[in-house]
Amino acid sequence: LVDSSNTANTIKAVGREGVVLKNFRVINAYGVEFTRDTGCLIDNLWVIKCGGNALILQTGSYNNVVSNCISETSAYGIFVYTSSYNNTVKNNVVRGATSYGFLIHATVSGNRVLNNIAEYNNVTGFTLLNNTGPNGNILSGNISRSNQNHGFTIDNSIGETLTMNSSYANTG
Repeated sequence: LVDSSNTANTIKAVGREGVVLKNFRVINAYGVEFTRDTGCLIDNLWVIKCGGNALILQTGSYNNVVSNCISETSAYGIFVYTSSYNNTVKNNVVRGATSYGFLIHATVSGNRVLNNIAEYNNVTGFTLLNNTGPNGNILSGNISRSNQNHGFTIDNSIGETLTMNSSYANTG
């Protein structure tokens, strides 16, 4: 259990390889941030009431797996951001974020977002934004429900693949 009363970047890895974060809770923190990391596993985390991103892979993070995690009532859910590629985000739940549930943003490509649930978030459940990388991203088997905007949004992105996703009871 990590309970930190909103200190910035409570759990942070920068430029690491093969880090494993598994089986714990993060409460009242800024969140979990991986920057320029490769081959890491983030599994079975419960991230609650974080003031920033619950979980973020950013700035050249690649070949990582985020699985079986739950984000509840954080500012943002799960982000794959800024030139991050070939990551797998699967079997996660983002619930009650004050912003996006899942955001795949800023020239990321080759990522797989599979079998996740986004529900009761204040913005879009799943968003693909400004992705112009060479390989596109795959969203498959995801559920977006009861979000206060669209279930799925693709904006200024190229080559994205969405298959077998469900979207219902979103208000956007």
